[in-house]
Formats: sequence, structure tokens, C-alpha cells
Amino acid sequence: MSDSDDDYMSAAFLADPSPAGGAAAKPAHQLTYAERRKQALRAQERTQLSKQEQLAAAQKRKLDESNKGMQLLKKLGFREGGGLGKQGTGIAEPLAVTMRDRRLGIGVKTAEDLKVEHEMKRARVLEGKQDEFREWRASRFLEQQLEADVRKARKLAFEMDSKAEARDATHLWPLVAQPKAPPAEVPAGGGDNPEELFLAADSDNDDDEDDAPRPFQVSAAPEPVPAVEPVLEPPEPGHDNNEDDDAPRPWTESAIAFESLPPAEQLAALIARLRERYLYCIYCGCGFDTGEEMAEACPGPGRDDH
Repeated sequence: MSDSDDDYMSAAFLADPSPAGGAAAKPAHQLTYAERRKQALRAQERTQLSKQEQLAAAQKRKLDESNKGMQLLKKLGFREGGGLGKQGTGIAEPLAVTMRDRRLGIGVKTAEDLKVEHEMKRARVLEGKQDEFREWRASRFLEQQLEADVRKARKLAFEMDSKAEARDATHLWPLVAQPKAPPAEVPAGGGDNPEELFLAADSDNDDDEDDAPRPFQVSAAPEPVPAVEPVLEPPEPGHDNNEDDDAPRPWTESAIAFESLPPAEQLAALIARLRERYLYCIYCGCGFDTGEEMAEACPGPGRDDH
């Protein structure tokens, strides 16, 4: 075999990526436009890949003292491993460089950029929802704590007023302990039902008149009473339709006015009653003999004071 013949078993032939007789084996002036275009695109892709590899390697490599920028930073007081700024709270690593495809416009985001942006947006939304939930839970806890303090203060007011036989502030007591409303008086005529009034009038005439015969009279039948449809009112906030109708309700003006107050104002009125009348603090859990002793021992009327 002569030297000019191709040795198909040699390593040089295996290392050659272009097949024999392909477009790469042709001279440039013999290539068609499509073949020249393919070769240019392949060369551009290889160049792009090499640039990306070089960029990735450069980003992984840490800056040392041979870098001019690092030399300037150290002259200004920068220490390796710390952050920029007087307090050292700035960035500790250089800004990352992103390769842009020449065939794309400025500002076009890649699929990886969109994915990172979506993840950051999702994290911000979740963080905002968590903050809202924490605020709601904290406010709900304060509301429940306030309602519990009101119930406790009303029970104490009832017990102390009962012990002292004081009935000047019964509207502060729990609803089940307040005096019941007096029963409604029923008129002697048997009510407002027209049928009952007609029968009652007929029986009175029979008692007053004697048994003498009288001409036959046909009495007119009473007019039918039109049926009154019940008016369905919307339930009050916090009112349960399944609630028992026999549940105690305020009936005096003072009790109705007290129940319409917000819980914070109810608690303030109850605390003022217990402290002024009985020298008792619901948060200390004890009473005092004198006002001076209460002023010295009790830090204040509110929960925050304790």
C-alpha cells in the first residue's frame, strides 16, 4: 500500500469528524449556499459553546491579587470574604455575567430566567400569605382573649354584687343571671282575636237577657281575618339560626345598651366597676383593703400593665 492511499485503520482517520466525500472535503467554491450556511451555523455554535465554557470557568475562578480590580479594592480596605461598603454589608461576590445569544433581542429572557423569576414571584406570594395568616391569627387570639376577660369580669361582678346585695348594676351581670322580664299582661277581653271577642259579647248578652221569646235574627258571620305572612329578617351578625329561642336576652334599656357596646368598652366598664366598688383587680386575681394599697401593689387596670 502506497503512502498516498488512505489507511482506514489509522488513528488519524478515526479522529477526522468529517466523512469522506462530505461537504467539508469539497473546496469552498464548490459548496452550495445551503452547505455554506450549515458550516457557518456549526462554527457559530462551536464558538458560542467555547465562550460559555470559558465564562463558566472564569466565574468559578476566584479573584486573586493578580486581578487589577481586587488590587484596587484592597487598597480601599476590602477584605477577602467580606462584603462591600463601610460596614461590610454589601455583596461579597462579583456580579455574574450572562451570555446573550446574538440572534435574540436585548431583554429577551431565556427559559431558565423565566423559571427563576417564577420561583421568586411564588416565594414572594407565599411569604405575603404567611404574613397575612400570622396577622389574622394574632388578631383572632386577641379577640378570644378579650372575650374571655369580659366573661370572667361579668361573673365576678355578679358574685360580688350578690354578696353585697347590690342591684344597681345588674346589666353588667351575665345574661343568665340578670333579672327576668315580667310576664306580659293579657287583656281581660280574651285578647285581640275577633272570634273570641264575638263569642264573649254573645255570652254576655245571654246572661243579661231573660228567657222571653224573641224574633229570629240571623247574625252576620265575622269577616275572615287575613293571614299575616311572617316577616323574615336577616340574622344578626354572630347570631345562629339554630340557637334556642328561650335563650336569655337583655330587656332593660341599660342591658340593651351595654350589650351593644364592643367588647373592649364592655371590659373597661366592668374593670372600672370592680376596681372602684370592690377594690378588685381581675388580673391580679385578688382584692385590696384600701385604695392606697391597690395603687401601690397593682401595676394598672389593663392586661398590658401586668
